[in-house]
Amino acid sequence: MASASPTPAPSSTPTPAQLLDFVRRTAADAELVASLPLDPEGRTWVR
Repeated sequence: MASASPTPAPSSTPTPAQLLDFVRRTAADAELVASLPLDPEGRTWVR
């Protein structure tokens, strides 16, 4: 009887460098930042 060994899934987790690049590009996009909803105290997720 052959045992089925699981095939590892390709890694789709971003690296820390990719995450930092994404955050920097997002923060630099003024139109996107302006479109973010505000919380009840008038803040966005951007400091």
